[in-house]
Amino acid sequence: MPYDFPVNGDVIFTSDDRLVLATQTLLRGRRAKWSHVMITISQAGALHSIPKKGVAIEGWDTLFATRRFGDERMKAYRSPNVDYFGLPVFQEAQTTYGARYNSVFIFRNLPVLRRSFLRSFFCSELAAEFLSKHGVGGDKASMRIFPVDLEQILERQGWTDVSHVYESVLSGKTAVPKIDRDMLQRMRDVIEFLQMSERQRTQAADLERRVREFTDLQMAKLNRSVTELQENTKKYSGDRNQGLLAEGKKKPRGRGASALWATLAAFWRRTRR
Repeated sequence: MPYDFPVNGDVIFTSDDRLVLATQTLLRGRRAKWSHVMITISQAGALHSIPKKGVAIEGWDTLFATRRFGDERMKAYRSPNVDYFGLPVFQEAQTTYGARYNSVFIFRNLPVLRRSFLRSFFCSELAAEFLSKHGVGGDKASMRIFPVDLEQILERQGWTDVSHVYESVLSGKTAVPKIDRDMLQRMRDVIEFLQMSERQRTQAADLERRVREFTDLQMAKLNRSVTELQENTKKYSGDRNQGLLAEGKKKPRGRGASALWATLAAFWRRTRR
């Protein structure tokens, strides 16, 4: 049964960046028609990756504010096995939303770039990553798929052209229900909240680890101080005992001789009287 409205998991191609088109044509050796890829995430918008924003969820009015959808500048594909609810895209959006845009694309694995662009996505890379989790893909890794490659894969796997559905929505002939526009915004809010909660849990775990390490260091320092104090006390006690023992071994002064001289002096004084 055909659906005359956007369905989750639809893949949309647009042509608005000549540099990306030229790069694909040069690297693939055949003319590229598309420079950008999006994944429908709601009847009201799509998930995609763009410079400056990274992976974002945006409504049709924002997505096509500067993009043209007429004159074969836009094409949409739909899986032949899709149902009314489409493909489950929320989980993918939750895990990738807010990630950086992969501006270096296939050169990301170079050692000088790997750390900076490890968690990043090019537009077709994001779409291929999502589709591969639902059994759609080719023999290329997602990070090596250009828009021109992705279209070829979808056509080979029997995806159908539903561009007319999106042209009707974008031209205003088919209205997007307000509830779907509201749900798109709530989806963004929920994903941001879930990601914030995950960051807070990560931060709490990191803080707990740091507190535990600090406590262990403090206990180690305290134990070392106690050990040093005990050793110093033992050493001081030993030195003091040795001193007292040395004092006890000294010979007493000759008090007998002094007493004899005093007696003789007293006797001499009496005999002179």
